[in-house]
Amino acid sequence: MAGVAVWVRAVLRRRWRATVLLSLVLGVAGAAALGAAAGARRTQTAYPRMRAATNASDLLVSVGGSGLAGFYQAIGREPEVQDIGIIAGIPVGPIDAGSIEDLVVVIAGVDDHALRRIARPNVIEGRMYDPSASDEVFVDPNAARLLKLAVGSRLPVVVFSFQEDGPPTIPPDVVPVTVRVVGIGIGAEQVVPTTPLDREPTMFFTPAFFRSQPSLASRDSLNYDGALVRLRPGTNIPAFERKLNGLAAGFPDTFGAPFIQNQAQAGERTQRAIGPLAVALYLFSGLVGAAILFVLGQAIARQQLVEADDHETLRALGFSRFQLVAASLLRVAVVAVAGALIAVTLSLAVSPFMPIGPARRAELNLGFDVNVAVTGLGAAAIVILILARATLPAFLAATAGNRDQRGTRSFVADAAARAGLAPSAATGIRMAFEQRHGSRSLPLRSALAGTVVGMAALLAALMFGSSLSRLVDVPEAYGQRWDVVADSAFGFFPPEAKIHELSDDPDIAGVTAGNYGSVAIGDRDIPAIGLEAIEGAVYPVILEGEPATKPDEIVLGTSAMRTLGTGVGRSVSVTIAGATAPRPMRVVGRAVFPTMGRGSFAPTSLGDGAAILASNFEEYERSLNPDPGAEPYNFLLIKYRQGADAAAVEKRLRDRFTAAECLETMDCNVTFAQRPIELGVLSQVRSTPIIMAGLLALFAAVTLAHALMTSVRMRSRDLAVLKTIGFVRRQIGATVAWQASALAITALALGVPLGVIAGRTVWSIFATSLGAPTVAVIPVVVVLLTVPATVLLANMIGAFPARAAAKTEVAVVLRTE
Repeated sequence: MAGVAVWVRAVLRRRWRATVLLSLVLGVAGAAALGAAAGARRTQTAYPRMRAATNASDLLVSVGGSGLAGFYQAIGREPEVQDIGIIAGIPVGPIDAGSIEDLVVVIAGVDDHALRRIARPNVIEGRMYDPSASDEVFVDPNAARLLKLAVGSRLPVVVFSFQEDGPPTIPPDVVPVTVRVVGIGIGAEQVVPTTPLDREPTMFFTPAFFRSQPSLASRDSLNYDGALVRLRPGTNIPAFERKLNGLAAGFPDTFGAPFIQNQAQAGERTQRAIGPLAVALYLFSGLVGAAILFVLGQAIARQQLVEADDHETLRALGFSRFQLVAASLLRVAVVAVAGALIAVTLSLAVSPFMPIGPARRAELNLGFDVNVAVTGLGAAAIVILILARATLPAFLAATAGNRDQRGTRSFVADAAARAGLAPSAATGIRMAFEQRHGSRSLPLRSALAGTVVGMAALLAALMFGSSLSRLVDVPEAYGQRWDVVADSAFGFFPPEAKIHELSDDPDIAGVTAGNYGSVAIGDRDIPAIGLEAIEGAVYPVILEGEPATKPDEIVLGTSAMRTLGTGVGRSVSVTIAGATAPRPMRVVGRAVFPTMGRGSFAPTSLGDGAAILASNFEEYERSLNPDPGAEPYNFLLIKYRQGADAAAVEKRLRDRFTAAECLETMDCNVTFAQRPIELGVLSQVRSTPIIMAGLLALFAAVTLAHALMTSVRMRSRDLAVLKTIGFVRRQIGATVAWQASALAITALALGVPLGVIAGRTVWSIFATSLGAPTVAVIPVVVVLLTVPATVLLANMIGAFPARAAAKTEVAVVLRTE
C-alpha cells in the first residue's frame, strides 16, 4: 500500500486547490446540517428538561369558593401527593399617577412550597424571590415589558377593592407599599400559553407579602385560590380527581366540586406544539445532507473520473484493481475527514441561536452548547456517506481505466431521430439520456435523479405550506363553524328568554348554548364542552359520525380517540366533571375542536377534546352557582346569516353582552377567532415550508447546472466533431439547450406526480398527528407555473455551458484527444 500512499500524496500536491475547496464546501454544508440537527434535538428536549428541573406540578386544583379553610391542606395529606404548594390570586395593582393599573395578573405564594419547591419558574434574569421578604417580587417577561421593569426596579403597589360598576379603588385604610423586582422568568405553563390566563402579564408576590396585608385574610377579598399538586409516580390521576370530588364535599367553603387542570397533560400539549419546530430543523438538516450527497457527491465523482486518466499508467506500474479503488477512496477520505472536522468546528457557531421558537423560553442554559452524540454521529455520517457515494465511481473507474466502452443507447433519443427532429434537437436529447461507461462516463442518471427528487420535494413543500396556511387562517379548518362566541368564562348567561331573543335577529342563522367542563376516560383527562342547539345547527366540524344528541353520547377528537384506543360506535366509561363515579357513553362522532376553555384550565384544541350534551354538565354548574334565575350556560356559539352585515351584528352583540348580561362575572366578552394553541406556534414558522421550497429549488437547479457543465466539458470531443461536420455556433448552443430542456421536462414528468403524492402523504401524517382535517391543498396555479418556469430556468442555466461549447476550438480539442 506504500505505492497508494505515494500516489495520493502526489495527487494532493497537484490538486491541492480542489481538495481545499471541496473540503471547505463540505465543511460549511456539513456545519449547517449538524447545527440544525443539534438545534432540533435541543428544541425537542428544552421543555421536558424545564419541567423536570423546575419540579413542575401535575395538577392545579381550585374551587368556586375557598380552599384555604383546610381543603388544600387535606389534599396534601393524601398518600398520592408528593408535594403541594398553595397560591392565591390577590387584588394588587401598580400605582401610576395616583390610579391603579389593573393590567397584570398578581399571584401570591400562600406557603413556602409554591413557586419554590414546586412549579419553580425558569429564571431568565436575576433570581427567585425570598419567601420571607415582603418587599420582593418576581415578574414574567410580559409584565416586565408592559410595566417597563428590570431587575432592581422599584414599583409602588396597593391592595385594592373591586366595585360593582367602575374602576378598582383603594380602600381608605390601606397604605401603598413599594416592592423591588428581584427576577424575571417564565413558568412551564407560559412557554406555550394554553389558556387565556397563561397569556396575561403576571407578577408573583411572596408569602411574606400575603401575610403582611390584613385585608387579604378575608376569603372574599381574593380573586381565587388554588393548589399546585405534584403526585407520586404511577398515580392514577382520574381516580385521584374523583377522590378530590368526594373530599371537597366535607368542606362547605369550596362551593361544590373543584376545578382541576391536569397540568401534566397540558405539558404534553405544549410539547406537541413545539414538536413541529424540531421537525422543521430535522428536515432542514436532512435536506442539506441530501444536497451534500447529490451535488457535492457529483463534484467528487467528477474529480475521481478526472483522476482516473492516470489509471493506465498506474496499471503499467503494477497497481491492482483493489489498489486503484483504495487510492481513489483514500483521496476522497482526505476531503471527507477534513470537511467533517470543519463542520464540527463551525457547527458550534450555530448553537447560540438554538433552540428556536417557544422552546427558547424553556431552555435552561442559553448560549453555546455541544451535543456530543449528534455532532459525533453526524461527523461520522458525513465521512461514511461521502465514502459510500464515492465507492461506485471508484470501482467503475478502476475497472474501465481509459478504455472507452459503448454506452447505453436511449430509446427516447432514437425516437427523436426517427421522428425527423432537427439535428440539434436529436443530438441534445441523445446527450441528455445516453450513458457512457469508462473514464468518460457522465453522472447523468444521478443528476436526473437528484433533479427529480428536488422537483418532487419542492412541490411537496409547497403543498404542505398551502395546507398549513389554510389550517392556520381558515376557522372551519380548525373546527370553528360559527362566526362569534359570546363568552362569560366562569359566569352564566341570564334566563333562557334572553338567549332566545337572538333567534329574532334577522342576521343570525344559528345559536348553540354551551358550558365548559372536562371528562375523564381511562387514565386521561379530556377538556370538554357541553352543547345544546337553540337555533339551527352550530357545532364543531365533524370528521366522522354525527353530533352527540343524547345524554349517553359523546364526540371525541382524533388525538383523544387515538390515545384511548377507541373509535366511532364503541362505548367508553366516562367520568363527568364533579361526578364521583363513571358512566358508560357511546362514541358517536370524531370532531376537530377550536380552542374553547376558561381561566387557567385546559381548553379543547384540534384533536384533544370532547363534546357532550349541555345537560350532562348542569349539575356541576349548579353546584358552582345555584342561582335559579340563571341558565347553566357559559357561552353561546352564534352563526351569521349569509350576506349579513358583520360589523352591525357585532355591534348589536357587544351592546347586548355587557358585564351586566353575564351573571356572577365581569368577564363577558365577544370572541371571533378561536385558533388552537398548536396553530399559534405553527403560524410563527409557516414560512418554513416556503424556505424549504426555495432550498429545494436551489438544490435542483445546482444539480442540473452541475450535470450540464460536466456534460459539456466531458463531451467536448463530441461537440468538436459536430462543428467539424458542419454545426454552427447557434446549433451547438441549441444542442445544449435541447439537452437542458429534455432533462427539465423529464424531471417535471416524474417529479410533479411524485411531489403531489408525497405532499398528500406528508400532510395527511402531519394533520392526523394534530387531529386536524387531512385534506391537502394543491396549489394549482403554482404547479402550472412551475412547468414553464422550470424549462426556462433550465435553459438559463444551460446558456452558460452552451456559450462555452459554442466557442469550442475544434483543432485544440481534437489535438488533445
